[in-house]
Amino acid sequence: MAIKVLAAATGLKASTSIRMKAYGAVEHTVSTVFRSLAATAISALTIKTQGSLTNEDGVDGPIENPTVAIGSTAENTKTGTFDYLIAGVTYTKTTVTAGVALTAAHEIDDEKWGGFNIYIDTSGATSTKQPGATQTTAQAYTSAALAHTALDGVVKPPGTIRIGRVLISMVAHGGTGWTGKTDNMTNSSDVTTATFTSVTSSFSVLDTHVFTADEITEQRAMWHVDTKSVEYIRHYISTMTGTGEVDTFHKAGFSGKV
Repeated sequence: MAIKVLAAATGLKASTSIRMKAYGAVEHTVSTVFRSLAATAISALTIKTQGSLTNEDGVDGPIENPTVAIGSTAENTKTGTFDYLIAGVTYTKTTVTAGVALTAAHEIDDEKWGGFNIYIDTSGATSTKQPGATQTTAQAYTSAALAHTALDGVVKPPGTIRIGRVLISMVAHGGTGWTGKTDNMTNSSDVTTATFTSVTSSFSVLDTHVFTADEITEQRAMWHVDTKSVEYIRHYISTMTGTGEVDTFHKAGFSGKV
């Protein structure tokens, strides 16, 4: 099967996922040809192959696990380094160990539950948003389930995707409520507990192919992805220097189920 990964001069993109006729294949052959544009010839290229059993992803969302967590600065949230899609275009977020400050001083009452969602835009900037009339309205949910329901209803900022959530419990804290930006998210400190969750892809990375200097010169490459068992497959350009058109051709080997 042939999969166009990148249209000329349109930016990095993931291919449409393809349902494999040979589900259960243990070896896949991937061949790639590309055409550089004269003004900005392709000089470096990395293509990742991903597989999925469910194909639940759309044109927006993380391609890899964002790994949302508390920053080394405990008032901040951080992510790992990961790739993600917005409107079908691939972007990369690089981890910041200290984390990024919350967008607002989100509030949660003592002895209650609350939290905020985490979003990312095409520039790699993250933002946070809580439910309520304003971004500093005190949250006072009486259970984790009610807090999650409220967070599910938060409208994402334009031009972003949601990559994670932080759920905070102030139950049995025995003090004042929690205020974002100034209070930390360390368990048994300024919060009773803070639970960090990531929005993850149904696809996982099967292989990463970094083009060699010879492959760049030849503008073609072929490689094998071994011992994988998936029903859907897609390729995407993780990094590229220069612009051009990239096409991949995929062939499944041994089939355990046709």
